[in-house]
Amino acid sequence: MMKMTKMTSFLCLLAVFGLWITGKGVEIPHKPHAGAAITTPTKVQLSFNLRYNYPTRTSAKISVLVSTDFNGKRESFEDIQAATWTDITDRCHIDYESNKFTPSGKVDITDLHREGKPIYLAFKYVFDPAEGNRQGATIWIGKVLVEAITDGKTTVLSSDLATDFLKHATGDAHKNPTRSENRDALGTGKSLIMQANFHRSATVEGVTYTNRTRTEEYFVSVPYYVNKK
Repeated sequence: MMKMTKMTSFLCLLAVFGLWITGKGVEIPHKPHAGAAITTPTKVQLSFNLRYNYPTRTSAKISVLVSTDFNGKRESFEDIQAATWTDITDRCHIDYESNKFTPSGKVDITDLHREGKPIYLAFKYVFDPAEGNRQGATIWIGKVLVEAITDGKTTVLSSDLATDFLKHATGDAHKNPTRSENRDALGTGKSLIMQANFHRSATVEGVTYTNRTRTEEYFVSVPYYVNKK
């Protein structure tokens, strides 16, 4: 009986000693539960490299867009057009003359972020033979990077082009669907290529396309979930 009492006293002493040393006993690491609130980023930014190839061809226009209400159906031209897109082209540095890859710079899109909604990035290419000299420049896009910054910590939201963009741009009924391509996804390069219908007429899967008609197309990214870890 006396033996048990000594043992009990010894264990109690250890417990008290532990509380005195740590101030709180055994510390259990905290792990947030699924769905726990995540701090809103203090800054959201993107960047990319762009080459404006054949700059003397003046009938095409490239635009950079951001949306937070797109439904994610990237293969549907109608769904892309139905979304609300903010044109941020003027925020980007684009060299229309050198015919070299040029960095866009870090483009701040914090003001476009909406709590709880993903961000979609799109590159829009319009060819209009009624404008310019009826020839369209070829646009090369690479090194797309989307980042969220919270309390000085940077989180990369984007991946490679093969992961973030479809194999071909999504265009209207007049655009040759194989003309603009994601060469990273196709294994033939590391860029998105956007260009006008090249031949006066070309037939793809029984449909004939021409370079004498206005065309519009988009490369739309996967959703970037700014508020998820």
